[in-house]
Amino acid sequence: MKDLISVIIPVYNVEKYVERCLDSVIAQTYKNIEIIVIDDGSVDSSVSIIKKFKDKRIKLIVKGYNSGQSDSRNIGLSLAKGKYIGFIDSDDYVDLNYFEKMHNAAKQNDAEIVMVGMCSDDGYNKIYDRIMDNVYVSFYDKLKTAKNGSTCNKLFKYDFIRKNKISFPTGLFWEDNVFILHAVYYAKKMATVSDVFYYYVKNQSSTTRSEANIKKRSDDSITVIKQMMDFAKAKQFSKLDIDLLVNFCFSNIVAKSDMKNRAYVKKLDSAIGIHGVLNKRRPKFPFWYKIIGLFLGRKKYKEFKNNWKKARYD
Repeated sequence: MKDLISVIIPVYNVEKYVERCLDSVIAQTYKNIEIIVIDDGSVDSSVSIIKKFKDKRIKLIVKGYNSGQSDSRNIGLSLAKGKYIGFIDSDDYVDLNYFEKMHNAAKQNDAEIVMVGMCSDDGYNKIYDRIMDNVYVSFYDKLKTAKNGSTCNKLFKYDFIRKNKISFPTGLFWEDNVFILHAVYYAKKMATVSDVFYYYVKNQSSTTRSEANIKKRSDDSITVIKQMMDFAKAKQFSKLDIDLLVNFCFSNIVAKSDMKNRAYVKKLDSAIGIHGVLNKRRPKFPFWYKIIGLFLGRKKYKEFKNNWKKARYD
């Protein structure tokens, strides 16, 4: 019998999307899967929709309270019985050969992590981020390849996740980034597969996009970056790896709007540099922040630089 793959799907108020998500998983060409669906206290009809599915591979856990996606994913990890683990957000969907292609790559390359391309779907247009077939061994190459910081377009060998006690920090946004950093650090090999896609749906009602969570997302970004820098210090990352990690943080976690805020900039500078991870003799304006120029554009970059100076020296 083929290896069992555990598919972990957290659910929260996704009545418009969850049916399509589950349809794409149930119809997979790779049949030996368990589908662990964890409802995180939905108040819409999400649970009712899920219960209509009669596929015996679906295991529905109704928490009855809301504690966040990271907690739901950790519950899924604790219940998983598969040799491999995959995460799918309940408003997204995947190609029908998604797990078959990734499982084949994992076996052929003896890889602990397999990644496919991601397609952004806003309901009107689809933008594909394509990747090529490859295998990566160095930490630098693995982190650079896992550039979007998401766990959702990847397959993980469960033994190495369990052995290294990798989990999601609870109660935080941006939790994927911490999981990915630890996973690519401990994995010996990471493979990529072309022409298979994970479809990321731009759901405006998603918890990550909610206006009510703007301040929490901002605060959590600092907490998560501190956690990642602490890990880098503990593992004695090289300067090259540190530079890549900082770039990774700016690309995936730091919001452009936050960098207009002087108080946030001060916290960000502290989160990146205070742990002694970088050189103690730091330049007046840290050279690694120059990567923000590519991220912001010239005008906003100048505004950010001025804010940094005021935050640091006021």
